[in-house]
Amino acid sequence: MKRWLAWTLLTLAGLTPPGLAQAAAPELQVEQGTLSGKAVGGVQQFLGVPFAAPPLGPLRWQPPQPPVWSGKRDATAFGPVCAQGGGGSEDCLTLNIYRPPNAKNAPLLVWIHGGFFTGGDASVFDGSALARERGVVVATVNYRLGIYGFLAVPGVTDGNAGLHDILAAVRWLRQNAASIGADAGNVTLAGQSAGAAAICTLLTAPTAAGLFQKAILQSGSCAAPIFHTPLNDARRKGEVFARALRCDRGDVAACLRGKSRAELDAVRLTGRSPVDPVPLPPVYGDALIPRRPQDVFAQGQGLKVAVLLGINRDEGQIFEPYLPELLRGSRTLYRAGLTLIHPLQARALGGRYPLRSDEQPIRAVTRLLTDQVFACPTSWLAGKLAGAGMPTYFYEFSDPRPPLQLAGKVNVPNLGAYHGAELAYVLDTPVVGVSDPAQFSPAQAKLAAQMGEYWTNFARSGQPASLGLTVWPTLNPAFPQVMTLEPGATALKPNFDGRHQCDYWNALEGRP
Repeated sequence: MKRWLAWTLLTLAGLTPPGLAQAAAPELQVEQGTLSGKAVGGVQQFLGVPFAAPPLGPLRWQPPQPPVWSGKRDATAFGPVCAQGGGGSEDCLTLNIYRPPNAKNAPLLVWIHGGFFTGGDASVFDGSALARERGVVVATVNYRLGIYGFLAVPGVTDGNAGLHDILAAVRWLRQNAASIGADAGNVTLAGQSAGAAAICTLLTAPTAAGLFQKAILQSGSCAAPIFHTPLNDARRKGEVFARALRCDRGDVAACLRGKSRAELDAVRLTGRSPVDPVPLPPVYGDALIPRRPQDVFAQGQGLKVAVLLGINRDEGQIFEPYLPELLRGSRTLYRAGLTLIHPLQARALGGRYPLRSDEQPIRAVTRLLTDQVFACPTSWLAGKLAGAGMPTYFYEFSDPRPPLQLAGKVNVPNLGAYHGAELAYVLDTPVVGVSDPAQFSPAQAKLAAQMGEYWTNFARSGQPASLGLTVWPTLNPAFPQVMTLEPGATALKPNFDGRHQCDYWNALEGRP
């Protein structure tokens, strides 16, 4: 008793108790060598682990090659952010592992970050809480972005280098599963926004069959037009890129690979409209993604995996601080703003999304974007997956006032269940520049615990519900009900498509 009391007093004083001063750093023996990590809060972390060779020089735009390191490697710091917006590094193909100390045959959850395929960073998403509280092994993955990850240039690359990176990371994790305490036969790919759209796209990749058994898609569906492009269109954009660098003649590949980062980053590529934030989405029609994902799902095909997917009720409202000033104008300018979004449908959209008496035009626009980009493509996908016999679980995160710490913005109004709001609930950890669980009310904290349990139950068994949680059945396309995740009001609710005008959007965008 006296020894325990002394140990406790020393710990509270910030001193190291005797016998712990020389505690060895945790180590993992993987295929390439030994990883030396660190223990933080009862979780072992192995950070900045290369899963592929640096994609530099002749490997720029090539599919990832096997990692080249050997011996003992320090794994206590994150690797570089992937090249984006003039920052980051091309040498960025690393992953981070969070594991319980005695993990053995644990479910493996592989997290793919979002960022419109142009930004983002695996280090922002801390898997420690899920590893400590839920007993899963979590890995977060960096993949090539923007022109380095999704550019298609004839004779150089067909695009999708970033998707190849994700699959290479999964293969590395499976090869080393026993060492990290995970079950190579129980892998869940999980992602948000562009990360979810990437996983959705990989559900149509024949070569990905067997690499993962479950998928979690948060706020991102590859049935949304902004998240895919045909190979021929991608090549045309790539030719414009090469021409801007005077690499359109002779040995195009050597010319482009000889250009500096600064030269490459100076070329600006844009999306297909003023409000399209994805200049280089994944490509279909190449060897990895042979067909348009939407067509694959419409025909009841794709990888046979269980899927948990959904959206946040007010997705589009996070973009209010960033949308063009035109969309903040008077009611007279509202129609002009709708023309930016869909020139041929501006009048119809004005009728379907009329301004409410107490509403600024910007809020009506973001209600529209919620339905067009997130709600309806996701609902359509859920219906097709369920109709093909895939175990499918559909949710809508509906907290009306989640915490918000929007980086670089002040005096931001309440944005409801905005895009990204669910991340802190699922991961139970702060998400830099977005939100912090420390700000949860008791009801929100309870919801976060429920969501964390739903997500990890699904990763463990393919079914989200368990004793003590609201029953969550698979989606029935004939009588669709969506699990509404709201503080104190989690329940199945009908009429999702009606509330989000999905019959209109699916017809307009050609989703049968």
